[in-house]
Amino acid sequence: MKNCLFIMQSLILIQLFPAFGQEIQSNAWNAFFSDYSLTSSTTIRTEIHYRSVDFYSTKDQILFRPQIKIKIAPGVSLTSGYTYVMTNTALGNMTENNIWRQFGFIFPFKKLRFFG
Repeated sequence: MKNCLFIMQSLILIQLFPAFGQEIQSNAWNAFFSDYSLTSSTTIRTEIHYRSVDFYSTKDQILFRPQIKIKIAPGVSLTSGYTYVMTNTALGNMTENNIWRQFGFIFPFKKLRFFG
């Protein structure tokens, strides 16, 4: 009985506070991924991202990310790639060119898998 009374009081309290929603935005974020296996342990991937905050009226950001991934051992991989970023700002287009590396692992533990 006490639990039921507590739940009813909680529901009434929640309804007393006005709900403020977030501002509606018509965002679009599209991504294209293409993988091509060179060998059983080496893969080439291409990523292309297109982002817009006003539903395709403006190109807000474009990313192009070619990369190569090498599996060293089961659950362990090295990835290296390049990222070209074009961002449309109020001051004009801004571009970035980044070279990056990534070490990935999967560590199984009972029924879980940890990865990073």
